[in-house]
Amino acid sequence: VNYTLRNNADNSVVAGTVAGTGAAINFSTGLISSTTTYNVLAKNDNPGSINFNGTSSSYVNRALALDVTKGFTVEGWMNMNNANTLNSFASQGVGLAAGPFVLYTSVSGGLNFWIGNGIVSQQLTSAAVLTTAGVWYHLACVYNASTSTMSIYINGVLNVSATVTAAVANYAGSQLLIGKRVDNGVFMNGKIDDFRVWNKARTATEIANNYQNCITTPQTGLSLYYKFDDGVGSTTAADASGHGLNGTVNGSTFSVGNLNCTPSCSLQMSTT
Repeated sequence: VNYTLRNNADNSVVAGTVAGTGAAINFSTGLISSTTTYNVLAKNDNPGSINFNGTSSSYVNRALALDVTKGFTVEGWMNMNNANTLNSFASQGVGLAAGPFVLYTSVSGGLNFWIGNGIVSQQLTSAAVLTTAGVWYHLACVYNASTSTMSIYINGVLNVSATVTAAVANYAGSQLLIGKRVDNGVFMNGKIDDFRVWNKARTATEIANNYQNCITTPQTGLSLYYKFDDGVGSTTAADASGHGLNGTVNGSTFSVGNLNCTPSCSLQMSTT
């Protein structure tokens, strides 16, 4: 968040901009010889994201229980420091078994989408399109329980789909992990932004029309929504879905992201 000191009469800038650090903000104004009313504009000029360092201690976790009979969609933005390597986007299950999903990139530049019940799993891999480091890619993985299909969308476009033959369920006691695979063998080296979990199968039209946009909440079927605009020093990923499912940030930092979904605000003060 960046702060600017302004004259309240006409909003002209008196001092700033000063980047926030979580501590008190100091403005260099020079000599002020009269009583004047000022306002401070606190503005999130840069969108936030969460930055993972590619180790087992860098991840976000949260207990999450989806009703898989309604289907689900896991989506968000990913920016890898190294392409054509294994990078974990999100997972829930046990060992190497999805329960109900495991999502990570392959060494060939595809996205692996595993679905299952924590005992048996089924894999679907996208075409090799995630091949450039430092580029933001939008990923959306969909399980449609009504049609027994699983699909992968890249940047709002359907990439691949398949019929699901494996049993799908939440594995008891498992947690959602962002930036870390459930077997503790694959980690994210890079950034993730605007992460959403839906307890429904989003349609191709819904994904295409909304993947580049912020969304208002509440939304029907939206189970969890991390904007990752929480700021420097935060150990909590705030849930914007309205369900209060905040995540715990472990060994990761907040950084400049892709979507700016946090509005600006202003505060008033007077001084001499």
